[in-house]
Amino acid sequence: PEGVRLVKAGAQRWLVVNAPAEKVWPVVREFWIDQGFAVRVENPQIGVMETEWIDSDVIKKDESGNYLDRLDKWLDKLSGLADKKKFRTRLDRGQEPDTTEIYMTHRSVVA
Repeated sequence: PEGVRLVKAGAQRWLVVNAPAEKVWPVVREFWIDQGFAVRVENPQIGVMETEWIDSDVIKKDESGNYLDRLDKWLDKLSGLADKKKFRTRLDRGQEPDTTEIYMTHRSVVA
């Protein structure tokens, strides 16, 4: 999108947004909510937002309307091996005036 660019340094990538962190924060928060995640940790002063753990067994449909991996997910639940995910987003003031750098990390566990 306009005003957003991807920056890469080695294996690390982050977004640089042409807006101050105060304006980017609510957009990032709404993004996580729209994705089905509850925001568990919010600290705008240090720029950290973390989602709640969510089960990966949200059943998705393919283009044909068929459920993907339904049997595998059912068996995982039966065996107690439920996959869970959470995300941590960090917003830093950019090196350029009125820009924000967005970093995201992902954690996944089998519980």
